[in-house]
Amino acid sequence: MDWSNLKADYERLGTYKAVAAAYGASVSAVGQHAREQGINPGYPGGSSPLEKLLQSALMKVGIGFTAGAYVGNRYFADILLNQAPIILEADGNWHKIHVERDAKRDAHLTACGFKVIRFTGAQLNRGADQCVQSVIDEYGLTPDADPQYVIRVSMMGAENPHWTGGPQTVACAQCGSETSRNNFRTTVKKPFCNSKCYGAYMSAHPEESPRKYKLNWDDVASRYKAGADPDDIMREFGIGKTTLYRHLRRMGVEFRRKPRGPYSGKYGDESRANFRRGHEQRRRNGLAPLQGQGGRFVRKAS
Repeated sequence: MDWSNLKADYERLGTYKAVAAAYGASVSAVGQHAREQGINPGYPGGSSPLEKLLQSALMKVGIGFTAGAYVGNRYFADILLNQAPIILEADGNWHKIHVERDAKRDAHLTACGFKVIRFTGAQLNRGADQCVQSVIDEYGLTPDADPQYVIRVSMMGAENPHWTGGPQTVACAQCGSETSRNNFRTTVKKPFCNSKCYGAYMSAHPEESPRKYKLNWDDVASRYKAGADPDDIMREFGIGKTTLYRHLRRMGVEFRRKPRGPYSGKYGDESRANFRRGHEQRRRNGLAPLQGQGGRFVRKAS
């Protein structure tokens, strides 16, 4: 089956289901080939029902627009008119809980020289034609001689404003064979065929390893043997507790055993003194510990 005209047919028919019926194929097959060709009908590539009402009203009066235009170097506008820097936004229920976000967006676009006009779903459902006519009357718009309607149906591939050209064919830095890498990867690091080539290259060129920090574990072991606190060692060398004790164990360093018990902590002596004072106070009040009851106290029988 010829899938070369899939994008044009999808733009004409509007849904995968309609395309599948025209092609005599399953919807899943159409979706698979659409993804391979960078066609994505989902948000924000496809227009919402409210946006389609505005688009139809603008087409009736012959005013060209671009749907899903990338404006202000930051946002995607629902509809940007071609003859004036006017943005029309179709706000559904979702926008009722994002008023502050929309206000911040409008302020940025206004600073960039755009006029943002928002219509609620109720206004558009009652009459999208009246909404468009109000914009025409307020800003003196006229029908275009040759109206152009650009409706974005995809946010993948060349239709994405951030498109960098897709995978590029580059030479592996180790073996020299050709491999495919995206632009963002080729600008960050050298291209390699696989992890084996990467490992071989880094073994031959250790100076280019991203692991610049080489730790001398002999110094760590000597500090530990000298009685330094492990927390101080971890802060000084920038390592974690697990890493510290794992390397000390590999080097055969004997661990210092911390004293155990209820009074072995930082405040051991103070805790012991507090317990003794409390113990004497209980005895003066006529309370005595019961054996085998977890140290609980009960009043003596008179």
